[in-house]
Amino acid sequence: MVRSRLRQLLNDLFPPAQAGARGAAAHRRFIDLAFEEAAASPHPKVQVGAVITTPDGRHMLACAYNGFADGVKCTPARLRSGQKSYWIMCAEKRALNFARQNMKRHGLFSLKGCRVYSTLDPCHTCADDLIAAGIARVYVPDAAHQHHPRLKEKWRKSIAVGAAKLREVGVPVTKLAYGARPVPKKRAKKTAPRKARKTARKKT
Repeated sequence: MVRSRLRQLLNDLFPPAQAGARGAAAHRRFIDLAFEEAAASPHPKVQVGAVITTPDGRHMLACAYNGFADGVKCTPARLRSGQKSYWIMCAEKRALNFARQNMKRHGLFSLKGCRVYSTLDPCHTCADDLIAAGIARVYVPDAAHQHHPRLKEKWRKSIAVGAAKLREVGVPVTKLAYGARPVPKKRAKKTAPRKARKTARKKT
């Protein structure tokens, strides 16, 4: 939460140039932010990040990952197989909530015309929320499914229905040609084998 607010502050202080907001550089910038946000997700298998920008694409309104609603505890039991979907909110839903809290700072009274950048295509319920909010465009990596090989079949079907809903109401889903990008993970510290460490100590 603190990290998201810091990003929004930096975005307000140093917004991208208007020309860049329409180009590939701005798209990459927001997709990269979405991937970075996804890394904070507590979901053990499918980590998703979403960013919402102002209609002109110059300012980020909110960024979020798929996780627990504010105030809801994250416990191991709630992350078990068969329980996660009951507890975890989609990244798009959480981002919409945060964007509504921040929109007035940018002179907006609704999210109509805003853009969404997500690391994975919206599911059928997120599509409903995006449509209701008046989101104008959705951007996802062209190989989004490749970095989620453990995505269950039910969610693949849900995404297909979501795409159909967005298509019917005229909300374009643009596939950005960035290829598959794995969700960043914390690097483990490399340590030498115990025998090798003992040998090194003897030599010194």
